[in-house]
Amino acid sequence: MFARIQRFNLSQGLMEIAEDLADRTEAILRGHGGFESLTLLGDESSGEYLFLTIWRTLEDIAAFEHSRDEWRARDLMSPHLTAVPQIEVFQIHNLPATPPEADAAAAPPTPAEPVAQ
Repeated sequence: MFARIQRFNLSQGLMEIAEDLADRTEAILRGHGGFESLTLLGDESSGEYLFLTIWRTLEDIAAFEHSRDEWRARDLMSPHLTAVPQIEVFQIHNLPATPPEADAAAAPPTPAEPVAQ
């Protein structure tokens, strides 16, 4: 699995526009093989937003990036951007979850309550 992070900037206070862009972009991405999900992360006060998309393979990302739909997605965003988006791709490494009992065993003991005399 791979994560594609697209970092972009809008003017401050445009979370509703970012949400609309995410919905419209996800509709475009759904038609591509290997696309799993899109998550919008945002900081409304700075106007910085991220689209975190999850893909099965690097080839799936490349196929999208060389498709007409990549340009359709860019065209949706371009009127609202204040800077050129930055794109990064990362491989996802799922670490095994720690069982709850292991967390409890690793936690430091809590101090005993004083005994009333």
